[in-house]
Amino acid sequence: MTTNLPPKPDPATGEPRPPAAPAVLGLSAAQSGQPGAGDTAPHGRGPTLEAQGNPWWLAPATGCVLTVVTMIIFSISDGGGAWASDPFAWCLLAAVFLITLFREWGVRLTAGADWLRVNRRWVDTYQLTHITLRGVWFGWTLRLRDTDGRHLRTSLSDLEANPQLWALVYNGVTHSVHHGAEINNLAAGMLRLRPELEGRARQTIRPKIPDRAAWTLLLVIAAVFGAMYLFRPDLLGPALMIFTGIVLVAVAILGAVLYVARRREHAIDAEAPSRTSPEDR
Repeated sequence: MTTNLPPKPDPATGEPRPPAAPAVLGLSAAQSGQPGAGDTAPHGRGPTLEAQGNPWWLAPATGCVLTVVTMIIFSISDGGGAWASDPFAWCLLAAVFLITLFREWGVRLTAGADWLRVNRRWVDTYQLTHITLRGVWFGWTLRLRDTDGRHLRTSLSDLEANPQLWALVYNGVTHSVHHGAEINNLAAGMLRLRPELEGRARQTIRPKIPDRAAWTLLLVIAAVFGAMYLFRPDLLGPALMIFTGIVLVAVAILGAVLYVARRREHAIDAEAPSRTSPEDR
């Protein structure tokens, strides 16, 4: 890894701004996110320079949509609105809404010249000790830990959604790696910190679902139909019984494929030392 690193921005002013970070997933937008009134910096740190996150209303709106979809499914299954007098059906509707609200609740990312905050957790991006990238079916998760033991995890797609925020974070990551931070080989390859690992890291890329709500819908359908199949099969018609079986089998297959992908990731991590060697610097 080269020692010709961009300078660390001044914590008080954020200048000079780091150069653009590599678009690992190609999801970068054209504009930056302006911090809001509630985007305060950690105690003793410089000001918030960039922010990224979904609006507050997205989670409850998604929950309402999926709840209405489930109500329509109930109406189709019993040929009318008889389900409305069944307390079990209303409990399932409440579960649908709460599951969606929990999974879709907005994640807020804010960053300063030398720090990154995800909701309430934050790390010093220039004092990182561990940098780990893991793949999941709806994207990639980056885990960071600094010298004071603070740690966080965030979606790589959320970081890339604001290119200015991603540039601030990436500059800190490159400095931390140069000073000896532990980094797994997937992170080194995907984040282009070790060119020799980029090709192997790309082999772990699986089909990505850009909208997390799609996977929330799959989870809700599986949970609702699974509960109905076990406790109230009378609410399911023959067609929905078959559909329920297909959904549950699909979830099992996805779990098996994800397990295989995890094994491939661990194999790549074992190919070379996780710490950057002096020859790489």
